[in-house]
Amino acid sequence: PFLLAVPLGWVVTGEARLQPIRGGLCVAAITVVVGMAIRKFVFNDGTAGAFVAVAASFFGVTMVMWRFWAQRATAAA
Repeated sequence: PFLLAVPLGWVVTGEARLQPIRGGLCVAAITVVVGMAIRKFVFNDGTAGAFVAVAASFFGVTMVMWRFWAQRATAAA
């Protein structure tokens, strides 16, 4: 479900032309929300609160932190 949701996040943030960190936050949020909806309604799998928290944490770290460090590295250079 999340592989189906990520491209939607990329399209939305690409069209909005957001700053890198804001774009990462939007992609992560869209991925979690749409991915959980697909998981629940298409695949009939559960969406326990702990799973949502872990997924949100994972996507937050993987989609935002590298953007933060890249932005910080280019600003220092």
